[in-house]
Amino acid sequence: MPFLFGDSGGGSSGSLASISNAAFSNFGGAVSDLFAASGDRAKAQGDLIEAQNYDLASTLALQNEQFTQTSTAIRQAQIDRNTTQVLGEQQADVASAGFAESGSSLDLLADSARQGALTKAVAGETGPDHGSWLSGTVAVLPEPGAIGADRG
Repeated sequence: MPFLFGDSGGGSSGSLASISNAAFSNFGGAVSDLFAASGDRAKAQGDLIEAQNYDLASTLALQNEQFTQTSTAIRQAQIDRNTTQVLGEQQADVASAGFAESGSSLDLLADSARQGALTKAVAGETGPDHGSWLSGTVAVLPEPGAIGADRG
């Protein structure tokens, strides 16, 4: 075991000038270990903050996906309502003119119904695409709380 003062440890003539190299090395190692431990604690805190941010991002991405789905459903309901109104107005126009629902009037109604169905289908396809970057994000992000769950 190295002595702090002097060479042999048997005398009482220790002074700062006679501190051994091993003692300096031991002190240096201890200080280094203390700073390393402090750095490890700071890194662990940073990892926990990062995990919390991933949880928040995952929660927000899931909420945005739900908002997109709700928005698409609302848009499709509006299209259905508009299509029904157009068909009703066309039927009323045909009836008020004294014509029967046949021939050209049926062609017009069928065309309007197809256009309404097409518009609704397009809205259903483009609704989620509005958040397509989000769909990929949701697939990559873990469930909220999954990161750091094993840490105490």
